[in-house]
Amino acid sequence: MNSTILRRTRHTRISHVDTLSGYDPAYTLLYKIGAGLGCTIRQLLSLTVDQVKNRDYLKAYVGPLQIRRSWHIPADVQEEIRAYTKGRTGSAPLFILQNGSRLTARQACDVFDNLGLVDGSFLPITMRRYYDVTGDIIFPAHMLQTTEQEALQLIQVC
Repeated sequence: MNSTILRRTRHTRISHVDTLSGYDPAYTLLYKIGAGLGCTIRQLLSLTVDQVKNRDYLKAYVGPLQIRRSWHIPADVQEEIRAYTKGRTGSAPLFILQNGSRLTARQACDVFDNLGLVDGSFLPITMRRYYDVTGDIIFPAHMLQTTEQEALQLIQVC
């Protein structure tokens, strides 16, 4: 699990979105939704167009304890989702590459890992954001099923 963390500061996270813009738009959208919601890449890849399009928020069960989490989708990401899903409806998979094939977990993990972002889970990113805002490490430690010290190391606050 030690390779599942975002190793950079908030400013660098923004630059990673810029870096991802050189890839297929599916990767950028996957990163933005994943960092906001905090669930695994496999959970995100199971999303359909109907579950995301024209929604103000997303819900998911995250972490090993399956804790329910809601994320209000920012207006800019909602606009990006609308543009990305234009012409698609129903139970079609959300993340489709420009060549028409479905984005796989292996493809996403490879790209994110090559950029040093995440490998399999966005939960540590979300817990880092939570810690930055509240200063509370107890909840992140509980979500990550570690001690407080290990949680600090995992989200790289130390």
